[in-house]
Amino acid sequence: YKAAVSGQIAFSGSLEAPVVQGSLELEDTTLRPALSLLKSGLPPRDPTITVVQTEQDLTVPSSSESFSEKLKSELALPTTPGLLQRLTADITVRIPRDTWIHMDDGSIEITGKLQVMKKIQEEPTLSGALETVRGWYAFHGRKFQIEQGRVTFPGNLPIDPSLDVIARYTVAPYDVDVVLG
Repeated sequence: YKAAVSGQIAFSGSLEAPVVQGSLELEDTTLRPALSLLKSGLPPRDPTITVVQTEQDLTVPSSSESFSEKLKSELALPTTPGLLQRLTADITVRIPRDTWIHMDDGSIEITGKLQVMKKIQEEPTLSGALETVRGWYAFHGRKFQIEQGRVTFPGNLPIDPSLDVIARYTVAPYDVDVVLG
């Protein structure tokens, strides 16, 4: 991944209610995502890493502590939401032309605008759209030209974008279109 980013981010509020606002613009950006992970799954575990304590170890009461004792101690402590739960954010990211995604099977130029919104005690949402400007993708041994493409993020939870792509391969005198949605 290679990108330059310009813009302004303002931090305000307090540690009890932090606020982040701003606008960023990507410049001279090239992405080379490792899409092989989608096909092959997660890489094998690194044998040089030793897990000392798991998340389950942290939540299961020890044998010397009964479940009711653990429950009483948890209820006695006031729960303070973490910094990210208390955060309010509104950040706009503009993606200008000449932003490229390069893959083994193709290259696509994109443009668009995305907005990340987060309210206190809520999950962040993503709204906006990315559109293709031009590009190609190899599919079943054929090189398809991207005629149009759009990924739309409606700002809902869970984040669930819609995809609309039309790619064309020409075999004279026919045009073969692949339509994804």
